[in-house]
Amino acid sequence: AVVTLTLLDLGFTVFGTLEVIATFSSLTFLLVSIGVSVANLRLRRETKSRLSLVLLGLGLMLATVTLLCAHLLRTDPKMLAVVAALFVAVAVFEVLFFTRTADAPRT
Repeated sequence: AVVTLTLLDLGFTVFGTLEVIATFSSLTFLLVSIGVSVANLRLRRETKSRLSLVLLGLGLMLATVTLLCAHLLRTDPKMLAVVAALFVAVAVFEVLFFTRTADAPRT
């Protein structure tokens, strides 16, 4: 994990601009928040969350991601492609990491 983060940091430093880093960070924050909201939606009986508020928050975050991606597609499609490629790279590293650790002998 440390090696992966180091390589991503190096890639950001070499190839990324501050705008790419900020966009990637913003989208990551929103996607993580969406994941937390989906988990909260599934566990709302245990968390005693109000369905209307969870759905409102989820809808607003989905709308924000959609609008941000649409804006980037219209104004800077290259940056959108770079950010998308970074997300794909993170997903590939994640799958490889968990596949490798799942095969590792347990002690």
